[in-house]
Amino acid sequence: MFGFIQSADGKLPGNQGLLNQHLGIKWVHENMHAFTGNPNDVTIFGESAGGASVDFQSLYLGNQGYFQRVIAQSGTVLDYRAVRATPNAEPFIAKKGCEREPDPLKCLRELTPRQLQDDDTKDWQPFIDRDFIVAAPQEIIFGKNTHTKNATNFFASLDLMTGANNLTALCILYGYGK
Repeated sequence: MFGFIQSADGKLPGNQGLLNQHLGIKWVHENMHAFTGNPNDVTIFGESAGGASVDFQSLYLGNQGYFQRVIAQSGTVLDYRAVRATPNAEPFIAKKGCEREPDPLKCLRELTPRQLQDDDTKDWQPFIDRDFIVAAPQEIIFGKNTHTKNATNFFASLDLMTGANNLTALCILYGYGK
């Protein structure tokens, strides 16, 4: 939940998990020469939720120039569960008993990690924030919107390999069933 909590008032911005991954990608790009690596020959790889994560990274213009290839295995941003349309902090704040506090965020910060733990993973996906994720992934990938042109061009410039570990993952990749 720490990576994807987002409030309607903007105090919790959402997509922190994706931004953290971006910082890791940026660090690798800037420091790989110390490990005899080539910053112009980088592939990012992810499996399952990681597959969706590398797809999200390939839609973010802030990553332009940091990698050239993407391998997404058994995960994709085209999965109907990949993004959330509405903020998720308010229901979580209520679930943790902090909704009546004058400062709900202070109340959350005072909880222990065990108290904060939330097993309801359906609420913790990336959010279309118009910054890291500028539009629905389908709009970017299929180039259906002029305001996503730069993100579409970045995505199209990358080499992409995708695959699945089993039939269930394959059905999700191609939109069969739920």
